Amino acid sequence: MYSEQSTIGRDILPRFRNMLKAIAPVCLILLVANLQAKEPVKSGKKPAAYIEPKMVHVDGGQFRMGDNRRTDEVEEMPEHIVNVSSFSIAKYEVTVAEFRKFMNSHTYKTDAEKDGLSWVWDGKSLILSKFGVTWECDVLGNKRVHQEDHPVMHVSRNDAMAYCAWLSKQTGKNYRLPTEAEWEYAAKGGPHQDTFQYSGGSNMDSLGWYAYNSGLVEHKGGLKKPNRLGIYDMSGNMWEWCSDWFGMYIAGEQTDPKGPATGEDGVLRGGAWRYFPIRTRCTARRQCLAGFNGCGIGFRIAASDPKK
Repeated sequence: MYSEQSTIGRDILPRFRNMLKAIAPVCLILLVANLQAKEPVKSGKKPAAYIEPKMVHVDGGQFRMGDNRRTDEVEEMPEHIVNVSSFSIAKYEVTVAEFRKFMNSHTYKTDAEKDGLSWVWDGKSLILSKFGVTWECDVLGNKRVHQEDHPVMHVSRNDAMAYCAWLSKQTGKNYRLPTEAEWEYAAKGGPHQDTFQYSGGSNMDSLGWYAYNSGLVEHKGGLKKPNRLGIYDMSGNMWEWCSDWFGMYIAGEQTDPKGPATGEDGVLRGGAWRYFPIRTRCTARRQCLAGFNGCGIGFRIAASDPKK
């Protein structure tokens, strides 16, 4: 015996099977389309491992390094003749984005990260912060937001040299910090040797960021006028590390000087956003421990071979 329900089941089952056969191809097409829509589009290109800074070729030549006129700035004396070979130097100071590529590439720790502190600005003066201030932070010690194209800060001479070594390995080029002689030569216009106090002219307001026009913060590179060679912010914005150990100048003509063979203090050039014009002159110098970092210190790179 069988019930009415079992009879209905036998009648429906063949129809159901036929319906499944009919709609199965359509369901498969829809399923594949849905999966493809959710799958991210692959361009086939990996993110660049580094950002290569824009470089400016500087023809070699002779210039007068230092300044005898400022007797209160004895570290700029004596003025002396220096011969410089051709080289290349970065158009802008190294940016947060450029430095980030370096930091994302391996486990390197900057001096600020190892020490757990860096000098920051509180609006009136510098204070020493112990709250995780690193190269990712701004002048106040806050983590930067939408400032990838601003110059990196809170970096030591050690950090700058490590970046140069890494970039050289990535590109096969000989990137490094500029010597102090190369830096001053480029700031004065290379073979043109302008006689301006600042890099590119006599009006600091139009050339760079300093205490009277910066709003007491650093700024994105390239907003002011460049010097004759097309290099930006060599006066003001950020102090820049050179490769030399600090030492007093030696009288007499020299060729491609590199400073003392050893030392503890590195050399900073160019002045920064919170300094008066006297510190942003082409000849102004400052000495700092190689591991020192702060909210007014950055760097730009150079290369020995201008053809690369």
